[in-house]
Formats: sequence, structure tokens, C-alpha cells
Amino acid sequence: MKRILSALKNEGPWAIFVFFSRLRNYVRVAIIRRLLGVPDIYFQGAPKIMNRRGIHFGRNFRCGPGLWIEAVFGHGMEKYGIKITIGDDFTASEYLHIGAVESIVIGKNVLIGSHVLITDHSHGAYGAGGEPPSVPPNQRALAVRGPVIIGDNVWICDGVKILSGVKIGSGAIIAANSVVRADVPENCIYSSVAHGTITRQYNVVEKKWSAYESK
Repeated sequence: MKRILSALKNEGPWAIFVFFSRLRNYVRVAIIRRLLGVPDIYFQGAPKIMNRRGIHFGRNFRCGPGLWIEAVFGHGMEKYGIKITIGDDFTASEYLHIGAVESIVIGKNVLIGSHVLITDHSHGAYGAGGEPPSVPPNQRALAVRGPVIIGDNVWICDGVKILSGVKIGSGAIIAANSVVRADVPENCIYSSVAHGTITRQYNVVEKKWSAYESK
């Protein structure tokens, strides 16, 4: 109580707003922890966690506001058996969207920036046999190239989009605003802004970062 009165004296009405905002978030987190059966999860704001049966959270999950995780069990007449698995010590900033109809696996100690999309599907296939543009996008069959797998100790920077069928090796760094359409080896820095190239790689023998040399 003394701390509250001191804050009111020093900061005025703003302190009241901050106090009740934190209290509301604390109560919300406590309720959702109980509903999810996950005791070690923390977030800000009101997350959208859809189809909990298909989502597994590891220990020490931390995320900012705007979280949206969805395991899509069905679209139209199609039904999916899917799983989203998130490893221990996961940290993400605001407005993270993870959506799966097949499988997304995220390793341990992964750090994610703001406004990041991780998805294993798209609305429609656009190769031979794909639906015509006359079909509304939300009515097209969901197309999956394969699961998304993200290794341990990966850093995904702000604005990154990771698409279906991608594997990102452990220790990789994905530069801001990159669109990842193909596999990224472990211990590499990848930037699609730099013409979709792997720019740097960590040399485990020499113990230093150096220019990437394709094999």
C-alpha cells in the first residue's frame, strides 16, 4: 500500500492507470494458465489461442501483445490432424501469428521479434491443377508444401514471414523483413532483402562468423 501511495504522489493519475492495467493482465494470465493447463506461460493483452488440443507449449513461454496461435482443424470440407509444438524458453515480441494445418515445430531458446508470421499453408495452390482466380481466396483449399521446422537458438527478427515447407537450422539468424521460402542451414545469417541469400555463417572450427561459402 505504501508503494501505491508513493506512486500516486510522484506520478499522479498515470500511476493508477498503470497499476490497474498490470492487475488486469495478471488476472488474465492466471485465468488462461488455468484454462490451458500450462503453469509457466506469460503474455500481454488478450491472446488468440485457437484449438488448444493441437498446441503444445514448453516451459517459460513469453510473448508480447497481439499473440495469435491457431491449429486449423478444418477448412470447408477438409479436416486436418495437426500439431504446433513450441520448445522451452521461448520469447517473442508483439503481434506474432503462428498458423498450422499440418505441423510447425519450434525448438528451444528461440527469440522472435515483432510482426512475425510463421505458417505451413496458403489459401490455394498455384501450380498445375490449382483453382482459378474466380474462386474467392477464402474458399480455396488450403495448400501445404510441408511442415515448418525451426531449430534451437534461432533468432527471427522483426517483420519476418516463414512459409510452408521451410526448415531453419539451429543457431540461424533471419534478418528483418525477410520472407523465408527455402531451407536455411544452421549457424547462418539469412536475408531475403539481400536477394534471398545466406550472408554469413559461423565457423565452428575457427570460432568466428565469416562470409558464407556454398557447398
